Amino acid sequence: MPSAVLDTTALISAFLARRGASNELFRYAREGAFLLFLSEEILDEAQGVLLDEERRHHQRYHYPNEEAIHFIEGLRDFAHLITDLPQVAVVIRDPNDDMVIATAQRAQAAYIVTRDKDLLSLHDYEGITMITPEAFIGIVRERGRLNLWGSDSPKLASPACRRYCRSYERIYPSESQCLRPDVSSGLSGQISTCRV
Repeated sequence: MPSAVLDTTALISAFLARRGASNELFRYAREGAFLLFLSEEILDEAQGVLLDEERRHHQRYHYPNEEAIHFIEGLRDFAHLITDLPQVAVVIRDPNDDMVIATAQRAQAAYIVTRDKDLLSLHDYEGITMITPEAFIGIVRERGRLNLWGSDSPKLASPACRRYCRSYERIYPSESQCLRPDVSSGLSGQISTCRV
């Protein structure tokens, strides 16, 4: 199964464009098509960027800070959080990107999914491939690990997925596709599928 770290650029893309490639990756991760790794350092940076009202995206998209906070908290519940990052010094132009590489190293992830030009320019670092969200979606799809749409036999959602769905429903109640508990089929208290 592929494993990946999503950096701040991918997380912000997922938050701002709910129908975009980065957000689609969360759907794939929730269904178990790949392992998603994050670190507190990446989440803290993403939250700081999303809450910075001077940033162009905050002015353009006009979202309440509470939405950004709920989004980041949902990721903390959902992703595999990596701690005790090794010290690395790889990205000369932006040393803040080193935490992304350190997260991938500690997680032994195969990919870093990013839109950051400095990271993408590395192409590969010690067996970790830098890749765009669109290219990584292609890899996940090629492996044939997932069929979110049109599946007649939905899988049971994991507890992490159910927590993330509850968090997502608080933020986007009208757009959530997390299904409610299905008592008629004997799945009392469980969500029958998770397709946020």
